[in-house]
Amino acid sequence: MEIIDITLPISERTPVWAGDNPPEFRSAASIKGGDLYNSTIVTLGTHTGTHIDAPRHFIADGATLETIPLAQLTGKTQVVEIDEDVLAITAEILSNLDLNTDIHKLLFKTRNSNLWVEDPYSFRKNFTALTADGAAFLAEKNFEFVGIDSFSISVFSDLAEPHRILMDKGIVVLENADLHLVNPGVYTMMCLPLPFIGVEASPVRAVLIKDE
Repeated sequence: MEIIDITLPISERTPVWAGDNPPEFRSAASIKGGDLYNSTIVTLGTHTGTHIDAPRHFIADGATLETIPLAQLTGKTQVVEIDEDVLAITAEILSNLDLNTDIHKLLFKTRNSNLWVEDPYSFRKNFTALTADGAAFLAEKNFEFVGIDSFSISVFSDLAEPHRILMDKGIVVLENADLHLVNPGVYTMMCLPLPFIGVEASPVRAVLIKDE
């Protein structure tokens, strides 16, 4: 059995969406400072690093994080690789892929994955992501979980609509997955958020398990 961690490490250098506050780590207690133990206060946004979006992210009264069943975040998942020259994943591109619609969780490995190795600390706008018609294509195929290796599931030129199309169908979105070590294929995924109540997103620890 092989376990592949697809989670970005979180530090003060972790890139965040333009305008968001970066993670902050502050000592609350220090043995070297005379305290009995070490303790750290961490401040970070819910969309920091590898994270999932609940429908509330782009739908005013959408479901929040705690309503997502754990079964929707775990189980058999297909990883599909998108050609490196593709910047926008459209319905036409998706129709030409060999998607297994019997597996309802899907991860896109794109050119973005190489950037987590080449330039892991920069926010960028020219990432590969879904268009609105691409999102509609997936929604019609009854996927329940869609993830990608970029800052957004939606192309930068249309951030809201692809999100809304997926979330209207209750599809969970995973963003900022690091798939550079992952080959296309079928895996068992574990993608567990922090148990926040009433919010629209959470960082996750996500792994893919490949049975021998």
